[in-house]
Amino acid sequence: MTVGQLIAATEPLKKILECSLPVKTAFRVGKFINDVQPSLTAYEEARVKLVQSLGTEQPDGTYKLESMETRQQFTDDLNGLMEEQLDCEPPTLKLDDLNGVQLTPTECSALVWLIEE
Repeated sequence: MTVGQLIAATEPLKKILECSLPVKTAFRVGKFINDVQPSLTAYEEARVKLVQSLGTEQPDGTYKLESMETRQQFTDDLNGLMEEQLDCEPPTLKLDDLNGVQLTPTECSALVWLIEE
């Protein structure tokens, strides 16, 4: 699993946890989210540091990527980070266990690597 896959799947997984699920499925998803939380925190810290290193601080305390060159550098560096492999075992979710969960097509595509029919 890559950082990018994890980032894309985080919100849909949280949405799944808000639904009534079989206890084993709820446990596996909840445990997985707890296990990967340090990776999510590290990603966010790295993203913020990258913006701060390439951007210009604005009067309101935010950072802005001023030039096309810095925006491209940010995109390239962030894409490299998204390709990093993580050493955690994601749960396998069965479609039958997700009955009643309302997901958008975009959310489903973010979870396709976790779901088996």
